[in-house]
Amino acid sequence: MPLLTGLLYTTNVSDILKLKHTNSYVAQHKTPHNRSLFGYSVIKLDQDVTYYVGWKEDSMTEYNARKGEYLIQTPGQPPEVIKSWNELRTKYKVFQKKKA
Repeated sequence: MPLLTGLLYTTNVSDILKLKHTNSYVAQHKTPHNRSLFGYSVIKLDQDVTYYVGWKEDSMTEYNARKGEYLIQTPGQPPEVIKSWNELRTKYKVFQKKKA
């Protein structure tokens, strides 16, 4: 589980569930040292999203997620882009589909 928090990232992805999406799921990482006590939220995007991650405002890295890709996030960490359902199922155990 990542212990470092306080990363700066744009407010449009502080909670991925507020982004426009078709499906949302609850998941957990398959690797024990990457697991989160709170689990992971997963969404399938209905829009293109750009967000920035970094320690300081002048050293932010830009990330892009396209419509149809998945974003996965645990509280206190920036989201991760997953390209396909197969890649998601390889890295994470997906437990349930959430009702909209």
